[in-house]
Amino acid sequence: MLRLRRFTRRLRFQVRLFNIPESSLIFHDSGAVEAGYFITSFLVVSGFGIILVMAHASLISVSAMVLSLFGGAITYATILGYIHFVSSDDSSF
Repeated sequence: MLRLRRFTRRLRFQVRLFNIPESSLIFHDSGAVEAGYFITSFLVVSGFGIILVMAHASLISVSAMVLSLFGGAITYATILGYIHFVSSDDSSF
């Protein structure tokens, strides 16, 4: 959190220093963020899909498939819970 505040202060200083309009610094609609969403969704879907395909091809047993799916679900739920409860969008500095 402290690093984010320092980065934001440094970014605002650079905006004032180089006379960059703040409207050009909107990161939530950028192509890099959209690409990050795409790659993340690909990894999450393939994380579940590979397990299902391996079980369908009888490379792993059904119990291994169930345990792997529960493990992945717990991992993704933990990440989403952390994002929801810990990270906040405080714009007041």
